[in-house]
Amino acid sequence: MSSSNRKTSKALSDALALAMEVSGGQRLSQEAAAAMLRILGAYPEGAVLAAIERCMREVTGRIVLAHIIERIDDGRPSPCEAWAIVGHADESRTLVATEEAMEAMGCCRDLLAHDHVGARVAFIERYKTLVGQSRAGGVGVKWVISVGTDKRTSEPAIVEAVKAGRI
Repeated sequence: MSSSNRKTSKALSDALALAMEVSGGQRLSQEAAAAMLRILGAYPEGAVLAAIERCMREVTGRIVLAHIIERIDDGRPSPCEAWAIVGHADESRTLVATEEAMEAMGCCRDLLAHDHVGARVAFIERYKTLVGQSRAGGVGVKWVISVGTDKRTSEPAIVEAVKAGRI
């Protein structure tokens, strides 16, 4: 392991230990800390450190691994942001969305035609589940392009996604 990686691991280890202590005085065994650090090592360190910081501010009671993972900014939009991207019935527009958003939209597309609110609720619940599964499995975000029937909307949507670093 390079000295840079040791420094990185030490910073993450120290932040994790501090978060556990301030959230209820819990101390992790070496085995538990090693397991958590191994799992969190699948994510960019800066994002994990920010998630740990958020946990210290937001979580009441003891912090567990799931609290940290759900707060890691891995480039996925929040459920409401994802709905804003895909939650319309206009298939003429080209859009760029995450795989989870596209799959969640597929589950509620029929509902959208007659119950917009119900479709939104169904989308958000399914999206949260899919994102949770992806994060728990260490699967990174993947943005996909859905080309609409109006080809004039393709270029602006794709250019915007490139500028945002999504594709």
